[in-house]
Amino acid sequence: MKTRTKYAPLMVVAFAAMLFTPCCGVHEGSSADREGQPAVGEVARYLAGMPQTRVNKLSELEKSPAWKNHAAYFDALYATMEKTRIPAIRGFIAKELGDVSGDTEKLLYLFSGPDFFYADLFFPNAKQMVLFGLERVGQVPPMTDLDPARQQAFFDVLRQSLVWMYDWGYFVTTFMGEHFSKVMELRGVVPLVLFFMARAECDVTAVERVTVDQKGNVISAANDPLDVDAPGDLYVSGVRITYKKNGEKETRTLYYWSHDLSDGHLAKTPHFVAYMDSLKFDTAYFKAASYLPYWMNYCRNLVLNKSKYIFQSDSGVPYKYFTGQEWTTRMYGNYMGILGVFPAWAYQTDLAQRYATDKTVKPVPFGICYGFRLHPQGTNLMVAKRSAAR
Repeated sequence: MKTRTKYAPLMVVAFAAMLFTPCCGVHEGSSADREGQPAVGEVARYLAGMPQTRVNKLSELEKSPAWKNHAAYFDALYATMEKTRIPAIRGFIAKELGDVSGDTEKLLYLFSGPDFFYADLFFPNAKQMVLFGLERVGQVPPMTDLDPARQQAFFDVLRQSLVWMYDWGYFVTTFMGEHFSKVMELRGVVPLVLFFMARAECDVTAVERVTVDQKGNVISAANDPLDVDAPGDLYVSGVRITYKKNGEKETRTLYYWSHDLSDGHLAKTPHFVAYMDSLKFDTAYFKAASYLPYWMNYCRNLVLNKSKYIFQSDSGVPYKYFTGQEWTTRMYGNYMGILGVFPAWAYQTDLAQRYATDKTVKPVPFGICYGFRLHPQGTNLMVAKRSAAR
């Protein structure tokens, strides 16, 4: 069924959010702070199908057929990607994205969901990432409390949730909602972010539930009864995940905020607008953004006013906002139109003209986002760099 209104993309993700029910507080801390429970970094490795580095309660669970099959599946998948997709992306970054990738220490990733995978792949130098979505926050799953049947169900649903991410390069929120609704412990982005971090050889040191106060400051929300983890309400639900990359001593931080970013909803949560206004970031990244920046004025203006770079597919900020002297742009891939699930207004005639006439457009040696689903050669990417002093 084709989308008929400009609000349909948001309705899709909002519907998925309705599938979620409130959850308990997020497990906090790097040590086993609940008696008998492993540290959060150890849980992350278990979720990712990676063996423990010390003996703990999860070590015994790794002997189960469910975990062994889970580990073998993702070992094989990552081994294949390390020979094909990932080298192609890294080669493209080294050749074409050295400026934006190398300069990005603070990343803003609107409408990201739990996509740490591509955020870290494209921006390996980022010390802080701020992600947003309508998917609920979720919790560190209590894997040692699950019986064998629940463990098997958890791993099955986790694989299902990741299929689109690895095949097409993005999450489908409605599909994630359908999958998450089958297993309570998997609901929300935290388990998926932990999975990606562990597979990226990151050591997760803490997971903390956070919110913002009336002045827009980030504060702890541990055990806050007002936090029911419902993306459509006026409470700002968030999580702060700290981690270290392999071989590094420096701690990095990822924030994820589960909140409706439409203009109408933000008008009801001015304290969250104050937080977003306070953000400092080098680069804004858009991938599979459902064309929301076309009509979400606050989000679009935020990145246009504050970014040094914007890296995106056609689903991000419309091309017409980059045609002035303030930005220099370069294009990659091919612009072949939009998927039929999106409304006709998402098609950009001026962008199509740019691709048709610009002889400097370079190929993309991998497929990603909506254009790739439309056609094997349909991936389109744009780098916009601010050229004028403000």
